Amino acid sequence: MRFLKGRDLTVDFLFLIALCFGLYSIFSISVDYFKLQLVFALVSVFIYILLGIVNKELIRVSLFTGYLVMLILLVYLYIFGDPVRGSSSWVNIGNLALQPSEFIKISIIYGASLILSAKKLNLTKKLLILAILFVPAFLLTVFQPDLGTAFSLLVGVASVVFISTISKKQFLYVILLGILAMSVSFSFLQDYQKTRIQSFFNPNSDPLGSGYNVIQSEIAVGSGGVFGRGFKKNTQVTFQYLPESHTDFIFAAVSESFGMVYSFSLILILFGMSYRILKKHVAGGSNIFNSYFAMGVFSLLLLHSILNIGMNLGLLPITGLPLPFISYGGSSLLTFSIFLGLLQRFNSDP
Repeated sequence: MRFLKGRDLTVDFLFLIALCFGLYSIFSISVDYFKLQLVFALVSVFIYILLGIVNKELIRVSLFTGYLVMLILLVYLYIFGDPVRGSSSWVNIGNLALQPSEFIKISIIYGASLILSAKKLNLTKKLLILAILFVPAFLLTVFQPDLGTAFSLLVGVASVVFISTISKKQFLYVILLGILAMSVSFSFLQDYQKTRIQSFFNPNSDPLGSGYNVIQSEIAVGSGGVFGRGFKKNTQVTFQYLPESHTDFIFAAVSESFGMVYSFSLILILFGMSYRILKKHVAGGSNIFNSYFAMGVFSLLLLHSILNIGMNLGLLPITGLPLPFISYGGSSLLTFSIFLGLLQRFNSDP
């Protein structure tokens, strides 16, 4: 069958397992959120399968059209967006909320891979075209302000640049420009976002304010023990001590309910998927473009996993980045599902 030819069945398996763990994790927190996430999951599986048979030229046109649409929506949010928790990141479409900065990652990683793998362009032209593609989306995300998503965009593109054939000296310049960009973007953050970063170093300095989320997350993780308190017996969630337990802090929530065994299983699934992508698709890509695109997917999956789990454990500052396939939210789930679907498609026959 054409659909199975060239597919990485290990990624298929890990994708489905991650979806199941995500749905069960959300079900343990809220039935209402579970029902919505189940719809997102079914749509994600449909798109994931569909991408395996779609014509590559149609994918190319769709991704560049999607880039323009998402860029327009980012401009709309910059002008007319209503802040939610201090950031104007969401476009409301009926009862659904769309996060353009999530979806635009797909087109940017695809575009970066296409540009940097082009043999007819010299390095200067490649970086110039890449900057034209990347900078507007990056700045509009910073202006929302959403430093976490902006940082993930930067890391995704930087990883593709890293694996390309530029010299170490040139890559160093790119990194320095990236650090400068993130330093400048700090000035666009709201006061509460700056406080988040500052409270990371000493959460107990303001336990009822900026340090509250981190402290409650650590309590939830610690109180779960090896096997957890049990289904629906997570007091941090039940009594609403743990904020955003279905999104940002879902790792802490399920750690309290099901313990270290369950949370370690999540880590194995996500890091196992990352390793598989690195080994099979980055190192063993069928062509340069495929390796570059896989590198972008690998870096974003790994970055989101590390930053989310790290902030749940109190090891990293709170960024607001969701845990891939596990946190509630259609935008993140669809984005990573499309990434994996495209990864499979590009690895298959034309």
